[in-house]
Amino acid sequence: MSDEKTEPATPKKRKKAREDGQVARSADLVSSVVLLGLFVGTPASLPQIGSTLTSFFMKCFAVMPTKAGPEKLGEMAGDLFRNIGQLTMTPMLTAMGLGVAVNILQVGLSYTPKLLEAKGSRIDPLQGFKRLFTPRAFLEIFKGLIKVALVAYAGWDYLSKHAEDCMRLVLTSPTQIAGEVGKMTHELGMKMVGTLFTIAVLDYAWQRYQHEKSMKMTKQEVKDEMRDAEGNPEIRQRIRQRQREFSRRRMMSEVPKATVVITNPTHFAVALVYKPGQPGAPRVIAKGQDRIALRIREIARKNHVPVLENPPLARALFAQAELGDEIPADLYRAVAEVLALLWRMGSVPLSPQPLTTTAFPTEPQSSESQSSTETESETH
Repeated sequence: MSDEKTEPATPKKRKKAREDGQVARSADLVSSVVLLGLFVGTPASLPQIGSTLTSFFMKCFAVMPTKAGPEKLGEMAGDLFRNIGQLTMTPMLTAMGLGVAVNILQVGLSYTPKLLEAKGSRIDPLQGFKRLFTPRAFLEIFKGLIKVALVAYAGWDYLSKHAEDCMRLVLTSPTQIAGEVGKMTHELGMKMVGTLFTIAVLDYAWQRYQHEKSMKMTKQEVKDEMRDAEGNPEIRQRIRQRQREFSRRRMMSEVPKATVVITNPTHFAVALVYKPGQPGAPRVIAKGQDRIALRIREIARKNHVPVLENPPLARALFAQAELGDEIPADLYRAVAEVLALLWRMGSVPLSPQPLTTTAFPTEPQSSESQSSTETESETH
């Protein structure tokens, strides 16, 4: 089951296949659109082309008695080809533009220099002979025979329905014959090219289906590609380790700015900063456990930052507060008591208001809780 190609192709595989020239494209669609453009655009120029040819032959008949030399005849022929070229330029350019547009619609703007590289296998007669007898080659031959048969049938069907019209042309004048033959030729061509266009559309749908089928991947191939895109696991682990070390060093550099460090005393340490008079509650600027907690305590003592042991508060702050965040509202009271103790000890600057839970922003309290808070404030 793991070897079955059930997963759609990833963008990386599609890009590589496109660079190698592996795209869904139908050459018959391009040729049929070009022929349709010619058959649609050429009839508008046919009357002018006919008058140009008539004028050329009249000039030829006029100069024949004069025994004009090759120079004169060459000049007349040059004028003829130049005039016809000018008349057919528009339908030719239109057909070429349609061919380019169809190619772009099929595969987009794509440049594949790999297909231009010289490879010995491409000119090796033995390799070429082997390619003639592959299942794909036989399938292409079979498809070509079917296309020829369907286009030929479309032409035969048209001629069989207009056989009587062709017979009646014998009884008409030469000018009428030319007009009718031109009209029937145009209708015959349009029917055959229309059949070819229908076949080409179906062929393009088949080519696209086959291309998508060949591009599918197994689950293991998708996993391998994702692993390659993400890089070596050891390198990723090393990058994450470096990121953690950088974050830890940055956190340790904030410890000297702390107002107090609350410890477990050995397993947890949380550093808080609080500036009285400024809006907001105390903020966590560093926290850690075990060796990191020990390092936080060492830096704090080295920089004369108060270190207080309060195991329940240390555990609650470590679990509920993230770095850079303000302390949770349910811990306001406990932290306020710690700060009040430090204020009485002279370890923090004098606060412009009593250090209680009302010193931090909280949600509106009920009248009973508010009165009890005011009582506690007066007590402090």
